[in-house]
Formats: sequence, structure tokens, C-alpha cells
Amino acid sequence: MKKNIITIILVLMIGIHYGQTQNNNPADARFGYEFLDNPASWALDPNVFTLGVYTDFTAEDFSGEMDFDQLPFTVLLNSPLLNATYSRDRENGIRYSFGSSFSLPPYFAFGYRSTTDSTVSDNTIYDFGLIARPNGFLSLGLTYGNVFLENSSLGFGAAIRPLIFLRDDLAPMLTVSTDMVYTNEVFSVNQVSARFVWQNTLGLKAWYNWPTRTIGAGLSLQFAGAQTSLSLGNVQNPGNFRYGVTAGISPNQQQQINPLSKTTLYIDGSLPLIDSPQLAPGFLGQSRGLSFNLVVQAIEKAAQDPAIQALVLEEIPSLTSLAKAQELGRALKTFQESGKPVYVYARRFTTLDYIYLASLADFIGIDYYGSVILTDVRAGSLYVRGFTEKLGVRFFPLRSHEYKSGGNIFTEYGMTDAEREAYTRMVQGMANQNYTFLDSVRSAKLSDPSAYILAQGPYLTARSAKNAGLIDEILFLDEFRKHISNELGNENRITIQNYMAKDPASWGERPFSQTVAVVHLNGNIIEGNGIAGQNIGTSAAEGLRALRENRSIKGIILRVDSGGGSALISEHIAREVQLAVESGLPVYVSMSGYAASGGYYLSAPATRIYAEEGTITGSIGVLGLAISTKELLENLGIQADFISASDSSDFGDIFQNPRERDMEIQEDMLRYVYDRFVEVVAEGRNLPIETVDELGQGQIWLGSEALENGLIDAIGGLSQVKADMATKLGGSVVFRDYVPGTNPATGVFEFILPLLGVNLPNLNDSSLVPTAVRSTWNLISSLDEMGNGPLMLLPDYLYRDQDW
Repeated sequence: MKKNIITIILVLMIGIHYGQTQNNNPADARFGYEFLDNPASWALDPNVFTLGVYTDFTAEDFSGEMDFDQLPFTVLLNSPLLNATYSRDRENGIRYSFGSSFSLPPYFAFGYRSTTDSTVSDNTIYDFGLIARPNGFLSLGLTYGNVFLENSSLGFGAAIRPLIFLRDDLAPMLTVSTDMVYTNEVFSVNQVSARFVWQNTLGLKAWYNWPTRTIGAGLSLQFAGAQTSLSLGNVQNPGNFRYGVTAGISPNQQQQINPLSKTTLYIDGSLPLIDSPQLAPGFLGQSRGLSFNLVVQAIEKAAQDPAIQALVLEEIPSLTSLAKAQELGRALKTFQESGKPVYVYARRFTTLDYIYLASLADFIGIDYYGSVILTDVRAGSLYVRGFTEKLGVRFFPLRSHEYKSGGNIFTEYGMTDAEREAYTRMVQGMANQNYTFLDSVRSAKLSDPSAYILAQGPYLTARSAKNAGLIDEILFLDEFRKHISNELGNENRITIQNYMAKDPASWGERPFSQTVAVVHLNGNIIEGNGIAGQNIGTSAAEGLRALRENRSIKGIILRVDSGGGSALISEHIAREVQLAVESGLPVYVSMSGYAASGGYYLSAPATRIYAEEGTITGSIGVLGLAISTKELLENLGIQADFISASDSSDFGDIFQNPRERDMEIQEDMLRYVYDRFVEVVAEGRNLPIETVDELGQGQIWLGSEALENGLIDAIGGLSQVKADMATKLGGSVVFRDYVPGTNPATGVFEFILPLLGVNLPNLNDSSLVPTAVRSTWNLISSLDEMGNGPLMLLPDYLYRDQDW
């Protein structure tokens, strides 16, 4: 007897998944065998595969040696498209069922089940079920049981989570539910129940059964994917028990933070940071990278989370712009200022990731053969006019002003005076921002002021980096981890992906919340539909129109990372922004690395504009190019000869040099577009046209300068924009991401081609292609995808792959 009791206790302690309670409710299935109450419940199981078993036993089973062979049991299985159970009762009667279920986003499920019972003559019955969860507060369930039989019944269930009105993450802690049944033309309440779950680990549930006037209770435990429970059908007469264990597999299993132990947040910096949420997931769940915005949110959340004690970066994520570095650095600084330490280790640091991430750390470790590639800012272009002229190809500049220098690499032999002036101001401004930040966070450890440190870089050996005070210790990765363990003690580690994974117990968003659309506009502005997360096309304007006409949308945030492109599409998007503002919708802009030229054009009519100090913006101007292949054809011995009805027939003829009349017509078009650009900015920013013209003329501005001259309203990242939008609207606000454009069909091919032995060369791979050639190729490709017509384009954006 004692041995049997010990066995049962051990099973309870190590059982593999959530166990369950004994009551039934078609709206509140959370643990294993509760999914049997409604065929639709399986579709909302957070696992893609679940296997479990439960048994019923009585106190009499403990009166002597327990005969496990006589205990009734049910085995349950849930997998994609198939839900199945197999049961045996005490009389060896067999019962099995098969069914299927599916869900529709956000929270609606339908399911059916056929059950065969060996002890019943008419031994096949059918059940159907529905579940609807309109928000995180309410769940409604409906079952239609014993379909096609005289004793068919309807089951109704309702459950609420009142704590969601206090805080969203508290909602799953308390669930109150009731279920009713309609059968034989009689409607009756079956039972009411209350469930309390602490930290998604310990669950307690109690219920009152109206027909039997009994009170039941249950206890459940969960450890990651392991769940187990024990329930008592009648606490007043404790004789009937139910015990169950289930095991589930989920690709997005949320890792539970043990509230009784210390937890450290880990960031794997070897994964690239991706600004668009559309591109972060990969084929079959493979990770293409980390969503930049998700990383920022995770660090800010961890700063306020008492369960998180420290943050560790192993390797440093690559940053593509000064503005992104500043936004991520601000989040990291907030974490550190909360009194929690930051630890960093890498084999190689580069300028932006060292200054704005690593330098903030309480401890920086580097490999013995590590390096700190810390260099100062530079900017410039590759000029190919001399090369194209040797080929016999000539490019003729079309631009509204000298500062609009996007085509200069084709039309000039070197940097013009206007370019040099613009680049000098930009480089010095960016460099000063770097100096100021580095001095503010690490001056006590640096051997010299930051300006001198950067001027003496790079530091190609770990020893030179340590002598300069850039790093704290030279050590191997295992030694770094041991150092952390010595500092923090026994720690529980959690990755950003698991930390920010959606809580599988959640029903959805807070009811009566106001929805704000966060529209991600990334890449060149092109004359086409656009590819989500890669470039911006007509779908962006169409999407904004749909959001404006959607009454459930109470605000719009544009997350802009674009150096511009097509003037036509920029105008259409700007018009939709203006119409949204005129309709009463607040439209806020969060500028990321770049929001210049066309990127600024579409932002100008917004209610409020935010940028980082290092955001590159402005570039109010227009450019184009005229091309002639006359000399190329002559060198090849090719003669072009045409009959023209009038002078206009030869307009745009690339086989001859542009005529003066042709250039005048195109320059008039550029002036028209520029005047329209200035007009849109003046109206959107409430500035005199003369002031906008002075700030325009193709000049580029850093975010810090744009704040001073009125082109933006505030310095801040996406988190700040969301906070201010929530304040503007008042009450509860939820933010939903939208990425306009065609979904890129990439994951499947990237996964299959290597299996077939096909490895396509990548022109962005610096190991294969020289930097100059790669940059030129990127420029030509970018200009080509923007189509015909005048362009509003920031030239520096075309070189955004370079390390500033």
C-alpha cells in the first residue's frame, strides 16, 4: 500500500503536461482532457501535437493492493487534422473516437467528432462544436451532441477573465465559467466554476455541480511542456478521483519563467536584425533573424520585469544605421538604469554596435583573437563617369538643385562642391553624436576621450582594445559564461524569442480596446504593387485607404525606413496620409534609419513626426537622368536612323545626345514636382513655402537638425510613438502590424535549393564581390526598380549596406 501511494505521488510530481479538472465546460478548455468537452477545443490547443492519458479511480482502489490493470483509462491524441481518443472502462468496454478541428484567426474554432462505443447497439454518435473568443475577456462555446439521435442535446458554455481589465498579462490567472445544457426540451444549468493559475505553473480549480449539489476541486502543475493534474469530484465525500498527464510539442512554446529563481535574458547577436516583422520568420519556423522592434520591446519589458535580473548579449547584432543603433541603445540604457547588469561577449565589434550597445555593458568580454573595428564616420560615393564614357555611354544630370546628387555617380568625375558641403555637415554631425554617447557611458574606463579613441582605431587585437579601455577582459566564451555564473549565481536563462512568445493561455486582446495600425514602410518607393518588407508600392496607398475607411481603426503609425523613390507613388501615399488626418485619425510617423526625399514626402502630412538624432531625413528635391548610347553604337559600328513625323518623335531617344529642347521639358517637369513637394511639406508641417524651400533644395538633415528646423516634432523611437499615441487616444490601446505588399516567396526556395546542391551567388557577399562593384550594382538595381519618371531619392540610402 505504502509503495503504491509513493508511486502515485512520484507520478504526480513528474507528470508530463497539464493535467486537468473534472468539470465540463465547452468554452474553457485549458488542460488536456478538458479538450474532450468540445470538439472545437482541439483547434485552440497551443501544441501541434499532444499525447496524453488519464484515469478515474476511487478510494476503494486504495483499500488493498491496487490493480492497475482494472483501472479505466483514456488515451488522447491531437495532431494536425486528427483528434483521437481510446478508452476502456472497468468492465473492459471499449470506446474510441476520431475527429478534426480547425481555427480561424483570431480566435474562432470549429470541430466535429464521431464516437464508437462497443457497449451500445447503436454504437456511433456524432458531436459538433464551436468556440468564439471575441476578445481576451470572453469565451463562448456551443456543442451539439448525439446528432441524428432522439436524445441529442445542445451545450452552452461561457467563461470570463475579469483580471484583464487590470493588466493584460494577469488575464489567464483567473477564469470564471458556467455551462448549460438543453435536452429533452429542458434548459438547465449544469455547473459553475472558478480557475486560478499562478505563473502558468500551478493551477487550482473549484466548481459547483447543480444537478448533484456537489463541490469539486482540482490541482494541476505545469513545467514548460510538462503538465499533470489530480481532481476530486466531490470534496464533501472524497471518493472519486481523476488523474491525467499529457505531453505536447509546440514550435513556439512559450518558456515559463520560474518565479522562484533568477532569470537572465539572452540575446543571440549572430542573428540579423530585421526591421520589418514580415521578414523575420522563415520556412518551417526557421529563423531568418530577430525583429528589430521585438528586440527593443523585449529589453524595455525586461527592464520593468522583476523576474529578469540581467541581460546577456553573446555576439553583437549587426546594425544598419545610426538611428537604429540609437533606438536600440536607448532601450539597453533603460534596462541598465533599472539597476540590472548587462554583460556582452563577442569575437568582433564594429563601430555602431560597440558604441551604442557594447559600451553600455557592465562587463565586456572579447575572444583572444577578437577585434574592435572602431573607426570614425565617413560618407561618399563611387563615381563611374570616366568608365561609362570609355564605353561610349553618357549620362546627363536632371535635378532640381545641386544638393540632389543621387545621379552624380554617373554624371560627375568626383564629388561636387554641393555634395562635399552636405557630406561634411552630415559626417561631422554623426561623429559628434557618436563621441557624445560613448563619453557619456564609458569615459571612466576609456584611456582617452572618445574622439581620440575613434581617431586611433581600428583595434585589430584584443590587447590593443583592452589597453584603450574598450573591453574589460580577454577570455573564451566558456570563461565568460563562468564569470556570469559567479556574478549572478545559479540562473535560469531565457531567449528573447521565448520571452516575447505569445502566451498560449491568452484569449486575445482587452475588450473595448482601440486599435492602432502600425504600417511598416521599408525600402525603395517603386511604381508597382511592392513586396512586403522590401519596397513600397501602390499597395501602401491602397492599404492606408482601407485603414482610413475601417471604423475599428482609431489611429495609424507609419514606421518609415526609406530613402525615397518614385515621385508618383510618394504623392499617392502622402495623399492618403493627408486624407486620414483630415478624417480625424491621428497619424504619427516613426522614422527609422532613413526617411528622406520620397520617404519624407509621404511623412510630411502626418499629425506628428518622430525621428532619432541620427535619422537621415529631409532631401526635399527631385532628380532624374538622361542617357545617350550614341558613342557606344558608333564604336560598335551600329547606325541608328529613324523617320520622325515631328521633333517630339525623337524625345527620349537614347541613340542620340539629348537635345536642348528635351532637357528643358524634363527640367520643367522636375521643377513642377519640386514645387508640389514643397507645397505638400509646407501644408503638412504648417510652414511658409519660403521656409520649406530654404530647407529643401535637396539638402539632407540629421534628426537632431530636423527637430531644430521644424521638419520633425520630437526625438524618439517606435516605443515612444506608441506611448504618445496611447496617451492621445486614452483608454486601452492595441497595436497591430501591417506590412503592405506582396508576401515574398523566399523561404521555400532558400530551403529547397541547397538540398538540390544549388547555391546561388549573392552579389551582397563581400567575399565574392568587391565593395565598389557591389555598391554600384545595388544602385543600378534600385534605380531600375523605381520605374520611369522623376525620383525623390536620397543618394546615401542606396549605400545603406555600408558600415558608417
